[in-house]
Amino acid sequence: MIRTVYDTKLSRLVALHGKAKSITHCFYSTHFHHQDALDSYSYATMLQQAIQNRNPNSGKSFHCHILKRGTPLDLFAQNVLLNTYVHFHSFDDASKLFDEMPLINTASFVTLANGFSSSGQFHHALHLLLRYASSQFPLLVSLLGR
Repeated sequence: MIRTVYDTKLSRLVALHGKAKSITHCFYSTHFHHQDALDSYSYATMLQQAIQNRNPNSGKSFHCHILKRGTPLDLFAQNVLLNTYVHFHSFDDASKLFDEMPLINTASFVTLANGFSSSGQFHHALHLLLRYASSQFPLLVSLLGR
């Protein structure tokens, strides 16, 4: 994978600042006012750092910035964002993101389903399973329904 200039700067910020508050502050002051948008990998790195530092507000802030900039995220970065919401038990945001994702893979589904089940929301996990299975494997679901 080719490392962008922004990705290199973000890696330095993460290495220099151990606390999420410092990283977030540096990120805002350095990058949010730039005309150029960050790439998906850079956003994914910052979201993973928010999880590691247990800072749910950073994850939401980065997501808001992504939406404001109109930066398209690839499937990997969308899954990291989904994981961020699930990790912080923000299931409304996670569900909304999941529903709006143009592509969903097994990692997307497992992340959300596991989050629901590990938090005791088994009915949501089952509903997700049935909805995902019917969209991905309609013939199988129709045969099982008989």
